[in-house]
Amino acid sequence: MIAPPAPSRRRHGVQKWALRGGRPRMDSSRFVPAHAVDRPDLRRELDVSLVRTLTVLVAGAGAGKSVLLTQWADSHPEVRLVWIDLEVDDADFGHFLQHFLSALEDVAPGIAGIASPETLSRVGITDSLADAIVDQLRAAGEFTVIFDDIHHLADAGNVLDVAGLIGKFPSNVHVITSSRVDLPLPRSRARLRNEVHEIRQAQLAFTVEQTAELLRRVTKLDLDGASIRALVERTEGWPAGLLLAAVTLRTHPEPSTFIAEFSGSDRLVAEYLSNEVLATLSDEDRNGALELSILDRMSLPLVAEVSSAPALLALLARLQRDSRFVIPLDDHQEWFRFHHLFRDLLRVRARSENAAAENRILTEAAEWHLRQGDSATAIEYLLRAGRWERAAQSILAHGSSVFEQGEMAKLIGWIRRIPQSFRADSVDLLLLHGILTGMDGHAADSENLLRTAASHPKATLGQSACALSFLADLAQWRPHPQASIDCAERALDALDRLGDGPTPHLLQLTDTHSLTAVALIAGGRAHFLAGNFEQARDWLERGLSSQGARYSVWRISALGSLALAEAWCGETLRAIECADEALAVAETTEMYVHPATADAFLARALIAFDAGDADQSEFELQEARARVEANERLQLLWVAHGLSVRLRFAQSHPHIQAPPPGVPPPVVADLLLAVRARELRLDGSPGAAVRTLSERPSHSSSVLFELGAAKLSLGHSSEAREVQQSLAQLPDADDPLPRIRRLLLGAWLSTTSGRTAQTDSLVFQALSVADQYNLISVFSDSGPEITTRIAALGAPSLPAIAGTVLRQAAGRTHTSANSMPTDPLTEREMEVLVLLPTRFSNRELAARYFVSVNTIKSHMSHIYRKLDVTNRNAAIKRANELGLLE
Repeated sequence: MIAPPAPSRRRHGVQKWALRGGRPRMDSSRFVPAHAVDRPDLRRELDVSLVRTLTVLVAGAGAGKSVLLTQWADSHPEVRLVWIDLEVDDADFGHFLQHFLSALEDVAPGIAGIASPETLSRVGITDSLADAIVDQLRAAGEFTVIFDDIHHLADAGNVLDVAGLIGKFPSNVHVITSSRVDLPLPRSRARLRNEVHEIRQAQLAFTVEQTAELLRRVTKLDLDGASIRALVERTEGWPAGLLLAAVTLRTHPEPSTFIAEFSGSDRLVAEYLSNEVLATLSDEDRNGALELSILDRMSLPLVAEVSSAPALLALLARLQRDSRFVIPLDDHQEWFRFHHLFRDLLRVRARSENAAAENRILTEAAEWHLRQGDSATAIEYLLRAGRWERAAQSILAHGSSVFEQGEMAKLIGWIRRIPQSFRADSVDLLLLHGILTGMDGHAADSENLLRTAASHPKATLGQSACALSFLADLAQWRPHPQASIDCAERALDALDRLGDGPTPHLLQLTDTHSLTAVALIAGGRAHFLAGNFEQARDWLERGLSSQGARYSVWRISALGSLALAEAWCGETLRAIECADEALAVAETTEMYVHPATADAFLARALIAFDAGDADQSEFELQEARARVEANERLQLLWVAHGLSVRLRFAQSHPHIQAPPPGVPPPVVADLLLAVRARELRLDGSPGAAVRTLSERPSHSSSVLFELGAAKLSLGHSSEAREVQQSLAQLPDADDPLPRIRRLLLGAWLSTTSGRTAQTDSLVFQALSVADQYNLISVFSDSGPEITTRIAALGAPSLPAIAGTVLRQAAGRTHTSANSMPTDPLTEREMEVLVLLPTRFSNRELAARYFVSVNTIKSHMSHIYRKLDVTNRNAAIKRANELGLLE
C-alpha cells in the first residue's frame, strides 16, 4: 500500500479533511515521496517569502512545485502555515470561498462564518466581504498562506477576484502561489516595491547532480555521467519526465538506448506511458486500468460496484501497493486517484476503445454515489455520461443540499450543461434555473426563464403559480414595481384556484404555503417601491401571518421590509419592533449576515436619521449596503443611495456616491426630488424648486411639503394652502411624518396671515407627534421659518423633543462640559465602552450583544474617533478622564 511518511509535525491547515456532500475532501499533495531529492538551494530561495509580500512559483505540470513547497514547509516548523490545495472544483466560487475561509480558521477563528450562503453563491468578492476578510487577517498575527495549483481558478475568471483580495492582504500575511500558467496576480506594483519574489520553470529544472540522485533512488542503477547528462538534456530537467524515465530504466535491458530515444515533449511522454507502462501490463490489467481511469476518485467499495470482476479489485490493491501513478486522498488510504497525466492518457485510450463502457461505468458510479449521499459527484458523472434525464432528476431531487451549502453557481452550472433542447422541455428545470438565476442577481435572465415556464404548454397550474410567485419576487432586482405587483396578484389567484393541488418540489421552497408567502412578501415590497405605503403594509402583514412565513428567510425578509415601510412613514415604534425581531430571528438562525437582513438595516438607518443620529444612521447604512451588494438587488441599492443622499445633505457633505445604474423606483425618485427641491429652497431659489418639482408630479408627502414650502417662500399663500389640502387627502395622511409635515405647513401658512396663536398650536401639535415617535430631522428639513418659531416659543413650554430639534437645527450637539467629546457616544457605544476594561475580545463582545464581530468593530471605531484616540488602552484612559466609566 502506498502511504506518505507520517508527518513529523502538525501545521495549520495540514492533515485536515472534511465531508462535502458525502465526498471526502483531502489535500493530497503534501507529502514527500521516498524518491524525492532535497533541493536546499530552492528552499533558500523560498526563505525569501518570509519577508516578502508575495512569492510566485510558475512552472508546468510535473515540475515538482508541490514537493518543493512541502520540503520547504518541513524545514520551517516555526512558521505558522496555511496550505490551500486548489482543485478543479474551486473554479466554482462558492466552493473556493468555503475552502479558503475554512483553511484560515486555525489562524483566524470565526473567519469561516463571515460569508453568507448568498455570498457563496455569487461570482466575485464584494468590497465589503474583502474588507471583512482583511480585518480578520490583520488581527491574526504573522503567518504564511500557500495557494497550491492556483491555476484552477483561471477558467472561471475568479483569479481576478482572488488577485484583488491578495493585493489587499495586510503586511503580517505572506503569500506563496504555485501555478502552471502566469496569472494576473498583483505583482506589478509589488515588484516596484521589491515585495515580490518569483521562481520559474528554469529554476525548478533538475541539474545533472540532482538527476543522478533521483535515478539512483528510483532505479538502483549506477548510470554513467554521459547518460545522465543526455537524459537531462532530452527532458530539459523536467522532474516528472525524469521520474517517468527512471521507472522504465529500472527494468529496461538497454538503458543507454532508452535514454537516447527518450524525449520530454508531451507527445513522446504519452507514447512512453503507452508503450513502456501500459505495455507492461497484462491485457486484463490494462483493460482494468482503463476502466478505473474513468473515475475521478476510487475506493474498493466503489470499484466493486462498477465492476464485478475480482481482477479489478486485485488490480486496485496492486496499484495501491506498487504503482507510482496512484495518489492517496486521505490518511486512512481509503480513497485514491490516478496521477493526472497518467489518468488523462488512460481516458483517451478508454474512449477510443470502448466508449460504451465509459458511460456504463459513469452511470453505475453515479448511482453508487447517490446511495452514499454524495449527490454532487453523482450528478457530475451523469452529466459526463450524457444521461440528461437522470441528471435532471438528480438535480431536482438533490439540488437543495448543494444550494444550502452556498454553491448556487455549481447548481446553475449543472443545469446549463444539460442541452438546451432538453431543458426547454422540462418546466421544472426552467423554474429551478429561473429561481436560482434570480437569486444570483441576474434579474433579466431570470425573468425570461420564469416567463417561459409560466407560459409553457406543459405547465400545470401549480408550476404557473410557482413561476408567477418568483417573478413577483424579482421586485427588489428589477425596475417597474407594478410588474411585480401584477405577478403577485396573478400568483395568489392561481394558488387560490389550485387549492390542495400539486406544486413543484424545488429547493424545498415551492410548496403552496411557501409560494403564498413569497407572493405576499414580494407584492408588499413592490407596493413599497411604488410608494403605495398602505398597500405595502397590508400585503406584508398578510405575508407575515401566512403559514409559509415560518421559513426563517421569508420571515426575516417580511419583517425587514415591513420595518422599512413603517419607518418611511414615521411609524418608528412599529419599525423598531419589526427590525429588531428580524435581526433576532437572523441571529438565532445564524443568518445575521444573510442578504435577507438588508431591509432591516435600511429601516434602522432611516430610524436613526429621523432621530437625528447621523453616525448611527451611517453605520446601519454600511451594514445594509454590504448585504444588498451580496446579491446585487438594484432597487434596494437605490433605496440605500437615497438615504445616503439625504444623510449627506443634512451633514452639508459635498461628496455623494454615484447613483446605481438605471432608474430609481418611485419611492426613491420622490425622495431625491424632495431633497433637490429642499436644497434649492434653502439656498434661496424657491422658484427653481417649484420648477424642479413640476417636472415630476408626485403624491409623496415629502414632495408635497417641499412644493408648499417653496410656494410660501415665493409668497404664494393660496397655492400653498391647496398643497396643504392635498397633503390631508393622501392615503397615508394620518401617519406620523405626513401628519407632521401637514401641521408644519399649516403653521407656516398661519404665520403669513398673522395668526400667531394658531401657528403656536400647530407647532405644538407637530412637536407632540414627533416626541411620541422620536422624529427630529423633519423639523430641520422644514427650514428656519419653523425652527425660529419653536425657539421663540421657548423649550420649557414645549414637548421635550423641542430642545433636541433646536440643537440639531443650529448644528450643535449636547455637551455636559467643555472637555466632553463634541460628538456624544450613542447608547450602544456607551455599553461597549463600559466593557472595554474587562478585556473581553471583540468576539466575546459580539456574543454578549448578539451582533456580528464587524458590528463591534464599527462601534469601537466610532468610540476611538469620538474620544480622539487610536487604541483600546487610550480609550479607557480618556473615558476615565471624562468620568464616563465611573
